[in-house]
Amino acid sequence: MASKTKQKAREQNDIALKNFTAGLELVRKHPIFAALLQHAHVRRYENAPYSEVRRYENDPYSKEGLTRVSRNGYIYCHPKMRAEPEAWAHALAHCLLHLGMEHFAEKEQPLFWNVACDLVVEKFLADLKFARSGAENPLPAGINSEERLYQRFSEQGLGEEHKGFGTAGYVPDMIFDSARQPPNWPAVFAAGLNDAVRGAVNVVAGYQDDLSGEHQSHTKAARSKAWFISSYPLLGAIAATFKLIEDTQICQRWEISVAAVSCGLREIYINPAAALS
Repeated sequence: MASKTKQKAREQNDIALKNFTAGLELVRKHPIFAALLQHAHVRRYENAPYSEVRRYENDPYSKEGLTRVSRNGYIYCHPKMRAEPEAWAHALAHCLLHLGMEHFAEKEQPLFWNVACDLVVEKFLADLKFARSGAENPLPAGINSEERLYQRFSEQGLGEEHKGFGTAGYVPDMIFDSARQPPNWPAVFAAGLNDAVRGAVNVVAGYQDDLSGEHQSHTKAARSKAWFISSYPLLGAIAATFKLIEDTQICQRWEISVAAVSCGLREIYINPAAALS
């Protein structure tokens, strides 16, 4: 019986690690967060050797939440918490934005400041539509700047609708650790935003399939789509939402000699064998 219990625990840990790794990969592939992640230190020691675990066992990860982040860029992840990949991606991105948005400022009411920063970060992620938030309640109205929210909370206190948007449960998700010379987080964040904007333009123009930039396309058909989008903005806005498919086998199977459009699938098919000029 004991062996079965241990086996089940190992399987659950494997699933937890698999989901965490998948979530981390979602963050790594997004241009806004990739640069920040490259300079941060993600710590999750569940499968580390015993000699390494002893070094990490006092890490200040939250016992009730997924992640916490320090001013120096260390993101402490719960080593045994099970969550879906999107939940991990959201929590990691949340921590990275605390760094990029210069949220590590000393305040007289640090809890109010942390909550204000959490709300601004969650508003950013919601607008970006990145991953899924683990918050149970919808974002409250009136989220503006961190400073304005902080002043409001200092004067009026926190409402229940403002709580639960951090990534560490009932404790603050920002850790003001001992100061050293951290990277210039706002500059790194700005570089990521620049990459994301450039990637979005390339996606709309048809030069790449997604923001990760992993699928580049410079074919004649892709250039034609880009020209159409730039030359005819209204029709181009519609065309930009269609995916360009250049696959000889698909065209042969569907008997597409030159080109075709599927409105239902929102796809444009170009037969490479047609040798369009």
